[in-house]
Amino acid sequence: MAITTVPTQLIVGQRDELAAHAIQLIREALCPQQGAQNCFCTHCRWINNRQHPSLVWLCPESDYTLEDIEIIFEKTRFSLDEGAAFFIVLEKANQLTAATANRLLKLLEEPPLGYNFLLLTTNAEAVIATVRSRCVLTQLSGLGFSDNRNALLQFFLNQHQQQDPFAFEQELKKQQLDDAGSAALFEILANTIGSQYKDAILSGHQSAIEQSAKRYTLIEHNMRKLPQSGSSDLFWKQLWLRWHQ
Repeated sequence: MAITTVPTQLIVGQRDELAAHAIQLIREALCPQQGAQNCFCTHCRWINNRQHPSLVWLCPESDYTLEDIEIIFEKTRFSLDEGAAFFIVLEKANQLTAATANRLLKLLEEPPLGYNFLLLTTNAEAVIATVRSRCVLTQLSGLGFSDNRNALLQFFLNQHQQQDPFAFEQELKKQQLDDAGSAALFEILANTIGSQYKDAILSGHQSAIEQSAKRYTLIEHNMRKLPQSGSSDLFWKQLWLRWHQ
């Protein structure tokens, strides 16, 4: 998916791959050679050093403060030339506080033309829900959520995972999911399946498209039937059974 069509992304992965992925996306947009491998042009050197004039890169040591993000509003006050791009990277997006998140919400939802937000995190669950809902989720090689949640979602995402109903039920019991936890976990599953469906369409492989379409339809159906009070375990059991029919 081209960066120009996704102005606000939440990128989830392992710590050592997040910055490299963001840098490559930015190079593809700002480098005259479109970020060609081994390009050492001035633009690429600036980007690698987080010093490009069309880039703001934030990485606080602790939680974000209102002062930390003020530069974002200073930069986005200005309209860009037609076809120009400007990138704002927020490392450790899970360290956005309620105050800083609320300050940014309108910008994240409707960035000015040409401005792109890349929010990086190793843990999607730890990012404030109102921020997540305004982003397109991009999963890198790591699934980007806590290990115990990863274990449960492997029953849906890993085709090589042993499809043992007893093992699934035991894992579900270990989770002890409440309604809010179920909703957050389902959101991650839905975003991941949505991304897989788009990738399948782009690949043109009919079998992959059919499988992804089936799962995407099931996700859409269950979005309208999220667990009610006290029914989280039943929700996941029914979803698992339909998933493997």
